[in-house]
Amino acid sequence: MPKRDEKAQSDNFQLISANNVLIESENLFVEGITSVSLIEVQSRLVPNLTEESFAEKYQASVEIQEKSPTTVLRKGKKIHFLGNYEPNLFEEIYKSKTIAQSNYFEVIHAYDWLTFPTAIAAKQVSGKPLVVHIHSTDFDRSGGSANPVIYDIEKQGMDAADQIIAVSNRIKQRLIEQYFIPTDKIITVYNAVEPGYHVTLSDIKKKRNQKIVTFLGRITVQKWPEYFVEVARMVISRMKNVHFVMAGNGEM
Repeated sequence: MPKRDEKAQSDNFQLISANNVLIESENLFVEGITSVSLIEVQSRLVPNLTEESFAEKYQASVEIQEKSPTTVLRKGKKIHFLGNYEPNLFEEIYKSKTIAQSNYFEVIHAYDWLTFPTAIAAKQVSGKPLVVHIHSTDFDRSGGSANPVIYDIEKQGMDAADQIIAVSNRIKQRLIEQYFIPTDKIITVYNAVEPGYHVTLSDIKKKRNQKIVTFLGRITVQKWPEYFVEVARMVISRMKNVHFVMAGNGEM
């Protein structure tokens, strides 16, 4: 984790705070950073923004200054992780390589393209099996026109993986047809939760014939919340016993 809450503990697994990992070799990431600095993510959409932070970052005219990272990480020093989505994101990804060199583990799990460079580097230095988890591809997030830089990273991660988990059969088919991944390398595991305790909803009541439709998630361009609102408008013009509920945060 970029930064671990010191109160977070587990009897079953070790939680490592990345900014407390000591660097054990000289100039570990200079070569990686040089190659990473050539990659431009051609999008101003940043995940997990609130409405306020979106306005602060992007409502005014913003010019992003590109600069090649020059960080040299010295032996005996600790990694400094910001742990957020900033222009130096790729530099932070490659810092994680030192964790794979200095800790014991049995499997590498990575999800979606932002973590794939770290996962590939960890596999290279450890030889451990890699499982990648695909929630969506850039074809899905962009509405059908994938960014070639992101596509290449997605493809590299899937090719390097020993096993791929897709969250739906639709995503699985996308990986087969557009990323040319062998069928037997992919399994589908749906996003779902099995609650470990009984929840009583006695205080929540709805009318006997009322139907409730929910949107639960980030209210952001990627999730197309305006479609939900438009569908709601169309449905309630024909059916009066339907109640639409939206819950979430985001720039929209």
